[in-house]
Amino acid sequence: MKTKQKDQVALLEEQRTSGQTVREFCERKGISIERFKWWQRAQRRRELDVAASSFLPVIVEKPQDDHTACRIVVGGLVSIECRSATSRHLISGSLSFASRQHTFPPQG
Repeated sequence: MKTKQKDQVALLEEQRTSGQTVREFCERKGISIERFKWWQRAQRRRELDVAASSFLPVIVEKPQDDHTACRIVVGGLVSIECRSATSRHLISGSLSFASRQHTFPPQG
């Protein structure tokens, strides 16, 4: 039986918030683990496709105080202040998190 994409996404979210392992969830719902994992991979690909085609304006500013090395403003809504010792991995992760957590208004 073919499951519609919206139903797949709903099941993926239900499993994620259920506190159950994939195996437990699939057994309870009567879904094969292989099929469920295929849905997960397909959803990740869809999310990556959307992310690759979505651009957010990013502004890097030099702040006025002496304690902050730079201030990054994403989409005009999220501000990240970085100290001089902030790693690029932390900045990258913060930007990635911010872009996933917020719905930014269309620019232009």
